Amino acid sequence: MLNRIKQYILGSNEYKKKSLHVVFEELNTIRKNTNYLAICPQNTQGNWLGIKRGTLALFGDSTFCIDQYYSNQVYSDDELNIITQTILELQFESCFLRGFPPYFEKIINALSKGNINIWVLYAGPVSEFNEEKKRNNFSKIISLAQDKKIHGIGFNKMGLPEVVNKLYKVKTHRYILKAPTINFSSEEKYTGINIGVFGGKTFNKNIHSQVMAGLSVSDEAKVHVMDNKSFDYLQMNNRIIGKNGYLNHSSFLKELSKMSINTYLAFSESWGNVIMESASVGVPCLTTANNGIYNFSDELKRNLVVENYDDINEIKNKIKTVLEKRSELKPLLLEYCETVNLEADRILSDLLKV
Repeated sequence: MLNRIKQYILGSNEYKKKSLHVVFEELNTIRKNTNYLAICPQNTQGNWLGIKRGTLALFGDSTFCIDQYYSNQVYSDDELNIITQTILELQFESCFLRGFPPYFEKIINALSKGNINIWVLYAGPVSEFNEEKKRNNFSKIISLAQDKKIHGIGFNKMGLPEVVNKLYKVKTHRYILKAPTINFSSEEKYTGINIGVFGGKTFNKNIHSQVMAGLSVSDEAKVHVMDNKSFDYLQMNNRIIGKNGYLNHSSFLKELSKMSINTYLAFSESWGNVIMESASVGVPCLTTANNGIYNFSDELKRNLVVENYDDINEIKNKIKTVLEKRSELKPLLLEYCETVNLEADRILSDLLKV
């Protein structure tokens, strides 16, 4: 924390922000190509990276990544007002804000004075409301909707749009994310059985069970994680491979592609980018039914959804079964990416009409 404060005060490469001139150019370029704008926070290494990846995958060149440092505002209030005024002057019909760092409320208050439909696209599940910050953010978003400062709220989590609409009488919609476009060959593999467990460290991501299950597949199996320091207690450091805590997106996709199988078995999840990212490189990824990602394919759901995902032995057995089928699953996964992307486009089209 002290390091973060020091860097924030003194400035660092991660803290530097684009000039307003560059911001204006980006916004003008987006407006020339589309009548809607997506805004997401810029990541600081792994912080906000998932939100940024998902937003870019869904909105592509319509995305404006606003600079920040972790969740801290780096543009002054006056600069934020200039940026929002520019957005209004460009006459975007809709604006989608994904994620909700504190200064997004200022952006919404400014944009709500113009003639623009504002959607907040909420990314997480209700299980994360054990954190006070996330409870407060949810409450603020509901209030913004009730005060008619935003047009509606999009939720990634199944079932949440219907319940929030019922409880608060605000406009809601579900959205889903796309698989990324791959610009490299995904044929390179690590030797032997290699299992990727690339969920976050929080309790709900369930990564310790997945690591133990992966190690038990065979005595030679290796498990790859973002940071292996948390797994010293297993006394198998030679078989648990860390990635130093962070990889840029291109490197991360290449790591996914080198695996025999990936797993993303969170106790609670709204979507989970890793699952579709793994599919996009043709590598099967085990998951749970609570995110709905494989809902558009009965075959993939049957093969890749683990029912008892708190049962380590069941995870192990499912991994072994899928390893035997991975060559026949690869074309299904690549085809499935196209299915999901078409569905995401259809839902986005619906959102623009609501």
